[in-house]
Amino acid sequence: MYEYIPVLFSVSIVIALSLLIKSLSGRLKLPPLTGWILLGFLLNFIFDRFDRAETGFLEVIEILGQIGVVVLLFNIGLHSKLGKLIQYFSKASLVWLINVVISGAASFGAARYLLDAGMVISMIIAVALTATSIGISVMS
Repeated sequence: MYEYIPVLFSVSIVIALSLLIKSLSGRLKLPPLTGWILLGFLLNFIFDRFDRAETGFLEVIEILGQIGVVVLLFNIGLHSKLGKLIQYFSKASLVWLINVVISGAASFGAARYLLDAGMVISMIIAVALTATSIGISVMS
């Protein structure tokens, strides 16, 4: 029973920092996603340099992250108005197409020509990076 106390304490600190970042980002007029990404980099740096990952902590954070993505996309669907979506479909399609083409082409080119990756690997990277840009665009 007591072996879970460090994990629960660590997770509660991360949750408290996430709430603090959300509050500060509102005051700084920045998207909270920026602060959360920086928090992830900071945690990764701490774990790599100081080997401070508690047993089970990373697994709990990974599960919370996956739940967060699901909740984000569910929230987007919950607050979407079908009539407004249809009204802005043509403009949004153009923005989406440009977003996918630019991010896909840039990531494919970087993987293929800068990293000397194979054709299939470069295509997988391009598809993965175009798919992840949707949630970030909507969140902003």
